[in-house]
Amino acid sequence: MKTLIVSVLNIVLIFVMVGNVSAFSGSGSGTEADPYIITNVNELQEMKDGLNAWYKLAKDIDASDTVNWSSGAGFLPVGDPAHSFAGHLEGDGRIISNLYINRSATDYVGLFGKINGATIKNLHLADPNVLGKGCTGGLVGCSSSASTSNCNSAGTVYGFEEAGGFVGRTTGNSTITDCYSTGRVNGTSYVGGFIGYHQSGSVSKSFSTADSNASGYDCGGFVGLSKASITDCFATGAVSGWEYIGGFAGETSAATTNCYSAGPVSGSKNTGGFVGYNSGTCNACFWDTATSGLGISGCGTGKATAEMMQRATFDPPWNFATIWGLMKARHIRT
Repeated sequence: MKTLIVSVLNIVLIFVMVGNVSAFSGSGSGTEADPYIITNVNELQEMKDGLNAWYKLAKDIDASDTVNWSSGAGFLPVGDPAHSFAGHLEGDGRIISNLYINRSATDYVGLFGKINGATIKNLHLADPNVLGKGCTGGLVGCSSSASTSNCNSAGTVYGFEEAGGFVGRTTGNSTITDCYSTGRVNGTSYVGGFIGYHQSGSVSKSFSTADSNASGYDCGGFVGLSKASITDCFATGAVSGWEYIGGFAGETSAATTNCYSAGPVSGSKNTGGFVGYNSGTCNACFWDTATSGLGISGCGTGKATAEMMQRATFDPPWNFATIWGLMKARHIRT
């Protein structure tokens, strides 16, 4: 009997090992030392079958064919609320182009639907077309206690609530640094060029040039609603909506430090050049009164365009030696 039990356990172990390997069609074993190597869009999709593994892009990925997948629904986001992606993706500076997702009745939509405890870095999305319901972003729908660095999304995002050009919503102790978004974002409420709803965690050294539009409330060039720390970031996209509309944030109740906005802003109620409505703190934050078309804001300091082009407006306390000197702050001459 003991021999039989051992044999059964060995069979189960072999089955599990083979199952884990066969779940990914490319090379690698999915460990930190030997990550799965992604070379095409099919292998990219296979990340959904190994949510705790290590991955690395070895080539630029053309995802154009995803427009034909799943009867028009496109790419299936990696990770969902019940099964978050908790693995690691090293983009290695590669580009994923023309990713298509059309899931208007689905929450948690993006290349990654939901990540929890994951690490994503050095990845670039070119011309993604992402359509979802709640928690929709170009790169990630919802980021929970994850780390994202040196990534960008340059495309179109359509969502309902919590829609962002980069991430739909942040929760837990998520950190985002050295990332950016471009393109356009449309939604109903909690809409941001970079993040729709920044619930918790921190964002630093990031920017958005995406245009943002909300048919409802809480829309900003960088973030729709912010309840957590944002430092050394900027937004230059056009912003429009109904209530709580701002060039940088629609509404904020946290600390926003060393940030600026310069895009045109239009709204009906509680609309500001930098922030529509503020119950937090804005430390050394500025907006361009001419390009925004507004001389009022929930917080921040309004400056003429000529002043926004002068380093002396910001420094001190801004750090031009190691942060802003490297940022693509196109409205500041360093």
